[in-house]
Amino acid sequence: MKITIKHSIKRYLYFLIIIISFWSCSEEESNQVYLIIESTSITEGTVGTEVIIKGTGFSPNQANNAVRFSGTIATVTASTATSITAIVPAAASGDLTVTVNNEEAIGPHFTIPLSVIGYTSFEEVPTFVGDIYYPKTATVDLVNTQLTNPSSTDPYVDFTSTGNELGFDLSYDPSDIGDNGIERIGIFSNENIETRPADFEARFEDGNQGFLMSDSDGTLVLTFDQITALNSNTIIATIEIKVFVANTTFETGEGFQVFFKTANGLGDPIFDYFGSKAEAIAGSWKNLTATIPTSQLVTGSLVIKLKGTVNSEMVFIDSVAIKGL
Repeated sequence: MKITIKHSIKRYLYFLIIIISFWSCSEEESNQVYLIIESTSITEGTVGTEVIIKGTGFSPNQANNAVRFSGTIATVTASTATSITAIVPAAASGDLTVTVNNEEAIGPHFTIPLSVIGYTSFEEVPTFVGDIYYPKTATVDLVNTQLTNPSSTDPYVDFTSTGNELGFDLSYDPSDIGDNGIERIGIFSNENIETRPADFEARFEDGNQGFLMSDSDGTLVLTFDQITALNSNTIIATIEIKVFVANTTFETGEGFQVFFKTANGLGDPIFDYFGSKAEAIAGSWKNLTATIPTSQLVTGSLVIKLKGTVNSEMVFIDSVAIKGL
């Protein structure tokens, strides 16, 4: 009888320990604070902008909170258990994360706009409602006919910057000038296009003006002003171009290429749309974006080569830009 009672007491104590342990674990779990990002004050901001992150599980000690934008560490200026204030670093757009004690919480996608280093949409260039042809001659350098005839309404092919937009110079590749004739090349406005609406498949959307190449009978070289702000510290340096390729037949070697020319030359094309590649993007406006190679993050110029023949190849360029952080 004594043995049975003794065993019963032991069994009772054993189950009591288990129950107490369960209660203890349950209480610990109910009191546990998880690392969570609930919201951010903004989801888009330039480098240096302040962002307030709300959530739980943060550390009141600033140094214990690692805030990253697309993997790049940010400076934390203040923190509590439920709030962190951080400064947007020079980084690509991407997820915002917070790490505390090796635990990571993933927040919203954060957009960091690139700064404009050089840009034009050709809006500052004089245009005329009149001629739609530039009277090309067999020469390399092309000049505005207004230099010799102030009343000329021919499209501009040369522009010295007078404001915020890049200036440019248009020429022919010496090895591919083509024959004499009148060509649809230069800066056009939508009003000028509307004088012969059936001849033009597109209208400019970024403002009212842009560059047009059609029936160039050779290779045009459009060279923009030098960009001096690029250097090895520039990150995410990109070239952006808004272009419309008309629905016409582009043979091999016809279309356009985009380069960033430095003291070492043109280098490889950053965009290369010749032949079937040009036809593949034809029929609608395209916003093309590409990264400038690290080896070319020096002073240089944006250069666009456009090749056409006597046929009706037509390329519209609405805007170009170089951006970076």
